[in-house]
Amino acid sequence: MTFNPGKKIYISDVTLRDGSHAIRHQYSLQNVQDIARALDKARVDSIEIAHGDGLQGSSFNYGFAAHTDLEWIEAAADVLEHAKITTLLLPGIGTVHDLKAAYDAGARVVRIATHCTEADVSKQHIEYARELGMDTVGFLMMSHMIAPEHLAAQARLMESYGAHCVYVTDSGGAMTMDQYAARLPGCEHHLRQRDPAAAGGHALHPHRRQRQRQVSATQARHGAAVERLQDRRLDLDEALGREPLPKRRLEARARFEMRQASAELVGSPFGHARPSHAAWTTCRVRPR
Repeated sequence: MTFNPGKKIYISDVTLRDGSHAIRHQYSLQNVQDIARALDKARVDSIEIAHGDGLQGSSFNYGFAAHTDLEWIEAAADVLEHAKITTLLLPGIGTVHDLKAAYDAGARVVRIATHCTEADVSKQHIEYARELGMDTVGFLMMSHMIAPEHLAAQARLMESYGAHCVYVTDSGGAMTMDQYAARLPGCEHHLRQRDPAAAGGHALHPHRRQRQRQVSATQARHGAAVERLQDRRLDLDEALGREPLPKRRLEARARFEMRQASAELVGSPFGHARPSHAAWTTCRVRPR
């Protein structure tokens, strides 16, 4: 994938949604208006506003917010002149009714977020967003967890439901630049037959390029270090007169399987420790 300087890059700022995690979703209405006004002045294309976990995320499970999603959206709508208001919906937390209320409050873009293997649960929400006339985005979270070709298949599902754009979302902050580059072009290739701007990226690591350089340098050092450690291990095995590590691992595996079989035989739970002593002996009560 090459950079095209003539291609418009769409910037969606998530300070007022994802950024709220850092302050436990306690943005005041004045905070929202001040931040939204500054972002609008910077000419970002859209500003995402909601609880950190999307519409109706304010709860015992995810943390109670200082205000409702609708109050935040309405406050931002009062000061914006250029940027569109975006919101986030996770099926199972928010519903199509919440989406309609957000639309009435001023949201015109929605990102429908699912786990990267569960695009099928977004169908009704994407279709309803399209009925409302919203710019509709599929949002595949934890994209590092599946292979690029499987991710592309999930992206095609979201597109088939009506998504204008599908995001490769590194919500775990787990991918390096190379891993991101392996996924984004695949999704873009399968989607661009219908829309040349149908792929997006949402990365969470603030210093990802620096991290990638560090990883590359570490990998170069790591190869030489592993060889040295292997040589030292063989020398140590020889000095102690013990079997090489691979053989010891096989023996340890055999002991592990024997312990597991013993535990199953007596009906005792098996973990890292040996089966409970009580499983092998009768209970004895000490007389008073």
